[in-house]
Amino acid sequence: MSYCRWSSDRFQCDVYVYESDSGFVTHIATRRSEKSPVIPWKTIKWPVIGRFRWWLYNRRYRHWSDNRTMVDIGLECDGESYNHDTAGECATHLEHLKSLGYMVPQYAIDALWEEDEDEG
Repeated sequence: MSYCRWSSDRFQCDVYVYESDSGFVTHIATRRSEKSPVIPWKTIKWPVIGRFRWWLYNRRYRHWSDNRTMVDIGLECDGESYNHDTAGECATHLEHLKSLGYMVPQYAIDALWEEDEDEG
């Protein structure tokens, strides 16, 4: 199960966190998108519905993805991977990464804390 990926929150996430057979794994990116895509549905000017509307959204998103600028993160843990035995250890580590300046979604930390409480 994945808690967050680099593409989470419109590519505003520097970590990929998931549970595996060997524990809770965290991979930290070395680069990030300079800007997140701003492609809300309301930017499509004429009334469209269903599949066509989704097609227009994907077309704009692909344009952003193909032309985005990547920048080095430049923090001390860039490119590192970590393996933790418990969800609580992983959540603590994510909080530390967030304090260093990495973009870590709070919902991933909260989900890990919740799982740690459930494990008991």
